[in-house]
Amino acid sequence: PLASSPGISLLQLSGESFIGAPEEDMPGRDRWIAQLCKRAGFRANFVHTGDTLSQTFSIIAGEGCVTLGPAYLRHYPAAGVAMIPIQEDYATWDFLIVWQRGRTPASIHAMLDCLAEVVKQQQTQPSPLQARPPHA
Repeated sequence: PLASSPGISLLQLSGESFIGAPEEDMPGRDRWIAQLCKRAGFRANFVHTGDTLSQTFSIIAGEGCVTLGPAYLRHYPAAGVAMIPIQEDYATWDFLIVWQRGRTPASIHAMLDCLAEVVKQQQTQPSPLQARPPHA
């Protein structure tokens, strides 16, 4: 039923089975999800670990589990998987760019320029969830 929603609250995921990620590949991710769920008033029930994105999507589609992921994944549709925005403004994860000190390659400058443009656009345009009127 949640798959057809334009956006959901974290509390609506209470009772769902979550898919985690290997700590060595995504340090802190499962802890972040657990903290978000705790703040929403429930405990995340991790029942699987997805070693790859395609495996995670397969578990979601095959077993009806859920996970939290970055918004850019919406651009990578997967059969049997609905990607629904979370309504809580605090449900964010900081993004870091790390590179070796010294000469900065042009590719890093280009990525930083693109990210700065995205941040600028997000600051001037409300997201679809923020633009919706509150429910009466």
